[in-house]
Amino acid sequence: TANGYDVSLLTDAGAQTMRDAISAFLASGDGPDHRMFYFSGHSANVDGQNYLVPSDASVTTGIDLDYNFISMAAINAQMDRDSTPDIVILDAGYRHFADNELANVLPRQSVTDAPATPDDSVNTLTIVAVEPNSNNLSQANRRNVFSDILANRLSREDQDAQTFFTALARRVDNQSNNRQTPYVSDGFTA
Repeated sequence: TANGYDVSLLTDAGAQTMRDAISAFLASGDGPDHRMFYFSGHSANVDGQNYLVPSDASVTTGIDLDYNFISMAAINAQMDRDSTPDIVILDAGYRHFADNELANVLPRQSVTDAPATPDDSVNTLTIVAVEPNSNNLSQANRRNVFSDILANRLSREDQDAQTFFTALARRVDNQSNNRQTPYVSDGFTA
């Protein structure tokens, strides 16, 4: 908010609350200069597709994946429907019970808590707090290297987005002693 963004903040949101907020975010028709979607929390990677895990996610059968989790592919498809430059930040890759439960009900699919490689897009720059297929550092004392550095540098306006996030990734890698290397997608030209 201090940097001039219109912010919708959700904390420990359930699936329906998340769907409603994401729908409102994607439907904003006032022609923003750009949109930023930031998610910090648990995710599931099912056959190379990222799903956000809401606080009330439950797994009983395989159909729960579509009903109780939020598909990043669906969010990205809506963001790519126009030429508005978008930034997606996923601070994910934390261990969660849902991965084991999904693996039990989806035995023919690959299920993990390590984020998948996001698709490249000319209009959407995607940043993942860790390299795809790796896990985020445990957060001792609830400290998060990635979000700390992002929060401290977000007000900088002297760099384009690709340069800013590439520099941020290097800084996280250095401050974590090479234990966490963020991923910055290629192909973004907007």
